[in-house]
Amino acid sequence: MESSSNQPQKNISENFFFSDALKEIISGLSKRSQEIIFIRYGVHGGNALTLEEIGNKYNITRERVRQIVHEVVRKICEKKDNPYLVQAKTKITLAIQSNSGIIEKKKLASELGKSDKSEEAAISFFLECVDGINYQEIPGVLKASYSTAEFNVKKWKSIKDAAVEMLEKKKSTLLLDELFKSIVENYSFSGFGKENLSHYLDVSEELARNSFGKWGIAKWKEVSPKGTREKAYLILKETKKPLHFREIAEEIDRHSLNKKKTHPQTVHNELIK
Repeated sequence: MESSSNQPQKNISENFFFSDALKEIISGLSKRSQEIIFIRYGVHGGNALTLEEIGNKYNITRERVRQIVHEVVRKICEKKDNPYLVQAKTKITLAIQSNSGIIEKKKLASELGKSDKSEEAAISFFLECVDGINYQEIPGVLKASYSTAEFNVKKWKSIKDAAVEMLEKKKSTLLLDELFKSIVENYSFSGFGKENLSHYLDVSEELARNSFGKWGIAKWKEVSPKGTREKAYLILKETKKPLHFREIAEEIDRHSLNKKKTHPQTVHNELIK
């Protein structure tokens, strides 16, 4: 299992908020610098603005905005003993370490920020200051993620490739237990457990888990069904029993396969084609 030899302190306040910490830690800067940081990252309401949008707002060039942001980040990151910065960095580092050493950027922000956009924005700022972590991304292979410095990307890829091979060989989606068993029976990976596999698969672009908790190739219909017809067939396949089209519509919604409410008549029309 991936871990760090330099474990951070865990005495973190449960009432810690990244957005409040950022507000406090930059309070000594000029009002304009504070405002630029808030609107650049999207902290305290609103979406993050582009360099050009901020430049237009303050009648300065994009490059000047970039310089201001860079300078603020540099100054804050140098405050290594600041309690707000220490807590922010510790929470981020612990989250990555507890996820087998790698976590998708979106998941990191969502979990630590508790789905609060202002919190997620502040986390993006503090990520600039965290030592001992690396940004990882391989288009089409590895989602935008953060890992510990010692995380072995080569080992991750080997395990991910093994999962892909097992799934393609079986030509079927598998529960995590089943997939882990198949990999263990066919490969020899040291220091590797079921929880590691779950974390490793989470950051893969090629693999995904469907609404029934089964893993498969992301493009498979059983994993990412498109349209009511494919979703209906997935429901029938997983329930393993005949269902009335009204029941199918209810199951589609229950498993969050549609963003909008599924109409029974639509299911009926698709199934009789």
